[in-house]
Amino acid sequence: MEKKIEKLEQKIDGIGKSLDKTKLDVEALKKEVTEVRAISTSAYHGYSALAERIEAIKEKQSSFESKIDNVLNKLNALPFKIFAIIISMFALLLTVFKLIK
Repeated sequence: MEKKIEKLEQKIDGIGKSLDKTKLDVEALKKEVTEVRAISTSAYHGYSALAERIEAIKEKQSSFESKIDNVLNKLNALPFKIFAIIISMFALLLTVFKLIK
């Protein structure tokens, strides 16, 4: 009977040691989870900041594109303006020659 009691006590001690080890493992896992949460929070904030910068860059790009379009439209209209100026000058010269005659 005493041997059975000793075996039971040894089993209980083994279970207690196992529980202590499990408790330490749980504490280590809690620390790891806390670290992972901190890293994921940091990554989320970094991603948010990056997304904001990307949006700002897109807005600037859109602004530059509209400015470039305006310049191109002005350049496209430039030959017509030059042609109109040449015709006006020619008409002015004809008028001057008619007045001289």
